[in-house]
Formats: sequence, C-alpha cells, structure tokens
Amino acid sequence: MELPRGTSVHYSERENFIVDEGVFNSIEPDFKGYIRIFGKNESVEDAYFLIKNKKVIAADITNLGTNQIFKGDEAMAILNGKRFGTATVEFMKFDDFMFDVALEVNEECILKGKKVSKEEIVKKEVIPPKKLDRETLLKKYRIKVPTDETIVKLFGEKNEKIIALEEECKSEILSIIKRGFFKDSMFERISLEGFEAFLRENSIFCNVKINYQCFVLSLKDGMEGTFRDKIEKLAEDTIKEKMRKLGLKYRLSVNLMLNLKLHKT
Repeated sequence: MELPRGTSVHYSERENFIVDEGVFNSIEPDFKGYIRIFGKNESVEDAYFLIKNKKVIAADITNLGTNQIFKGDEAMAILNGKRFGTATVEFMKFDDFMFDVALEVNEECILKGKKVSKEEIVKKEVIPPKKLDRETLLKKYRIKVPTDETIVKLFGEKNEKIIALEEECKSEILSIIKRGFFKDSMFERISLEGFEAFLRENSIFCNVKINYQCFVLSLKDGMEGTFRDKIEKLAEDTIKEKMRKLGLKYRLSVNLMLNLKLHKT
C-alpha cells in the first residue's frame, strides 16, 4: 500500500504469530489507521490492513521473495489464519484527512466481500510489480498534484535544523541514558534501532526505537515501569535540550518504542 506517515501507537515483536480475530479485537473502538505485519516463515512477507471502527476496509500482502502481491479480498483470503514463525506488528494511527487519502490512493485494496479460494490464489502467475513514474502514478490514482502545504500535512517536513536534531540526538541519546542509570544497574546492553524527526503543524514529532537490557541487584515489583518512565524522560529531555540549542521553538511529541528487559544478577 501507499500510505501517509501516521503516529505509531503500538509496536511488538512476536513468535509463532497467527493472523486471526484476536489481532483486530485488541484495537480501540475509535482506532483509524493501519496495522502492518512484517512476518517470516519460508519467505518474508509484508502485510497491511487499513482499519476504521474495528473493521478492515482494505488489505494487501507482498511476498518479498517471489514479488507476488495480493490485494483486497485475495489478500484477506491469504492472511486469514496465516501463521508466521516471527513477526513485527505495528499499529499506525491516522487523522480523518490521512485516512481519506490512504483510502483513495489504495482503491485496488478495498474489500468488496467477494469469496475467494486460497488454493486458486496461490497458483496465480508471479508478475513483478511495475515501477510507475510520478506522472503515471498520479494519473492512475486520479490524484491532483498536491500543494506544498498538503505534502507537509501528510508526511511532515525536514529542513537543515531537523536533520541536525536527528544527527545530534543519534550520537548522544544513548550515552545520556546510560549515565542516568549508572547507580541503578550493572552490565548494560543498549542500542538505538531508529531515530526519526519531522515537523508537522507547528510540532516536532520524534519516533525513537531503543533496545535496552541490563542486570540489576534487586528486581522489584514495578521496577520495569520505573525504568521505562525514566528512559522516556531522559530521551525527551535530551531532544528538548537539542531543540533549544538549535533554536527550534516548537511543541514536541515523542513516540518511544522501547524493548526493555531487566535481569537479576
């Protein structure tokens, strides 16, 4: 699917993951956006569900090994009950404007309620996806050339200062977190898996992904929550300080995806 940038509200890594009703039952009733499942068995597959009011509106799945792409009802037939050995699952939330654009651009993926046989689908000839140039893509989806204002609203904006903010935070945020936990933990294993910043509607949005494992002398109830809160505050304070030095006078929204594991020594 071609999708706007949304706001991540859930991220998890799963083993022996099955695509079933449980995935959709966990969604908040007013959720509007998409679920992405990036899974692996014999091959790697990338699946998307466009969701509104706990209902799947559109879907597609791509087999990255064979280049097979299934859309709409075919995708749902393939995905229903599908099992992945390992998978990452992410929920991305949209506002009304983003959802409407996603629906219009991905018209071929909209479900029509057609009953499809999974056996017939997998026999389809593998046709590599065509690479469309910009003009062909706009014509195909009947999209008017977007204004600069629309582009910024959908995907956010980067400028030299935003890029400088990303680079400075990437180089220092881990060392600041380590120093913050010097007295609380012993051996640490920490890595920054991703850091992205963009400007949209007078706010700076930062998506931060951190893996953090450490040993503690005493593993107490509620300690993991305390660690999470402290890491979130350290990350946010670091970004705010970098924004101040760069003269970025905007509101800040931090989306922290933290894989935290505490072990008792």
